[in-house]
Amino acid sequence: MDGYIKLYRKLLENPVFQNDRLLKVFIWCLLKASYKEHEQLLGLHTVQLQPGQFIYGRFKASQELKIKPSTLNDQMNTLKRLQIIDIKPNNKYSIVTLANWTLYQSNEEASDNKTDSKATTNQQQTDTNKKGKKGNNKYSSDFEKFYALYPNPFNKMQTFKNWEALLKKGETTERIMTATNNYLQYIKSNEIDSQYITRSTNFIGRKGDYLGYIDMNSSDESNDWRWKR
Repeated sequence: MDGYIKLYRKLLENPVFQNDRLLKVFIWCLLKASYKEHEQLLGLHTVQLQPGQFIYGRFKASQELKIKPSTLNDQMNTLKRLQIIDIKPNNKYSIVTLANWTLYQSNEEASDNKTDSKATTNQQQTDTNKKGKKGNNKYSSDFEKFYALYPNPFNKMQTFKNWEALLKKGETTERIMTATNNYLQYIKSNEIDSQYITRSTNFIGRKGDYLGYIDMNSSDESNDWRWKR
């Protein structure tokens, strides 16, 4: 596959950039996506693909990326949860669609006004959706970054309550994010299977699992919860 893709500097501000494996999968998706409408032969039938779409098979993709299928599935689901991609599966394959593909990969002569207009429209729709929902859905920006980055997000509302409780006790977002990034590195280095990754509610819960990852270089094993299990 020839050609190139655009990679915007704004990616530096996206939580995806903080997770090297997630970033790798995201860029892979960009490279796999069709740049124009076409038909792709799959077995004995053809599949109609639109710009920004590609056919996805977990096992073949894991071979290309050299990532375990279960881990790759977690990464793809994370991108879907972040509304970066959409996945439409069937019994043989899935079609992945990159959100905002046309916006991000459009020709350079496209006006900035169109981009700004699209961004404004998206933001207005997001604000409208938030207003239409019931319950406590006002999460802080720092928490949103944590929740998007965490490898096993679970029960967002309860996780946020735990987050708020920690901050009220004097904990800092910097220490929590440091622990989270260290935990990600620990998972990667030890190739921890997804089923053994601590849920977000427990990671920053009452037991304080995150505390064991604030300083990974600490020689005081008594402060590391992993040594107590």
